[in-house]
Amino acid sequence: MKEPDDPKTNVKGYSDEHIDVRNLGFDPETGEQKLAIDEKHAGVGRYQITVTFASGNRANIPFDGANVNRDKEPILRTYKPEDEVVNIEVVPEKH
Repeated sequence: MKEPDDPKTNVKGYSDEHIDVRNLGFDPETGEQKLAIDEKHAGVGRYQITVTFASGNRANIPFDGANVNRDKEPILRTYKPEDEVVNIEVVPEKH
């Protein structure tokens, strides 16, 4: 697994006043990008999280801070062997 500080990955994550999205690493063999979402307070709102891979593939998930069953350690996948993560984009939804 490539660690977040690996120069090939070079994708740290995202932070604002409501959440931190941390890069837990990318496994090029399985195509799994693991993230951790840390909420700084209750009611953080909604976000769209998108991972872009070197192949051009993109994977995205919605994050809803109001959903009690929300996944705080999501895994996003690419289906291209030996792909690389080039960007993690986190966009808050407007209220």
